Amino acid sequence: YVWALLPEIVLALWGMAILMVDVFIKGKRSEPSHPVIPWIALSGLAVAAVANGLLLPLWARGNAAPTGMVALDIFRWAVNFVFLIAAALCILFATGYLDRRGINRGEFHALVIFATMGMMLLAGARDLDASLAALAACDAPMTEPEATSQPSSSHSQSPSRINCGLYTNMKGMMKAVIESDA
Repeated sequence: YVWALLPEIVLALWGMAILMVDVFIKGKRSEPSHPVIPWIALSGLAVAAVANGLLLPLWARGNAAPTGMVALDIFRWAVNFVFLIAAALCILFATGYLDRRGINRGEFHALVIFATMGMMLLAGARDLDASLAALAACDAPMTEPEATSQPSSSHSQSPSRINCGLYTNMKGMMKAVIESDA
C-alpha cells in the first residue's frame, strides 16, 4: 500500500511541512505568511505529481493487488493529475487575491493540499470503508468545530455549521461501518 498511496503520503507530509515552516518563519507574530509559502505548496504538488507518475509503471507491470482498499489503475492515475492541476491553479490564482487583502496565511495552502489529498484518496477508493474515510479526509479541511455557544438566531445557520453537521453525520456513518465489520 505504501507505493500505491505514495502521492497521498507526499501530500500529507508536505501539508504538515507547510504548517511547520509557516509557524517557524512567522513565530508569534500575527501577520500574513512569507511569500515563499505558496511556492513551497506548489513544489509539494509537483513532487506529488512525480510520485503519481510513478504509479503508472506499477499499474503497467501488474504489481497492483487485485483486491484491497486502494485502486491502482489508469482512472485513478489520470484523475489524480486533474486534482493536482486544479490545486495548483487554485493556489496560483488565490495568492494574488490573498496578498492584496493581507490575509495570505499558510493554513490556506495547507488546507488546499489536505483537501486535494482527500479527493485523490476518494478517486482511488475501492470499497465503502475507504470511500467514507476519503470523504471525511476531503471534507475535514472545510469544516470547523462546533461552537459551544448558541447562535444568536435560531432560524439561520451559517454554511460552516451546516458542513459541520454533514461531517458529524459522516463520522457517525464511518463508526457504524467500522462496528459492523468488527
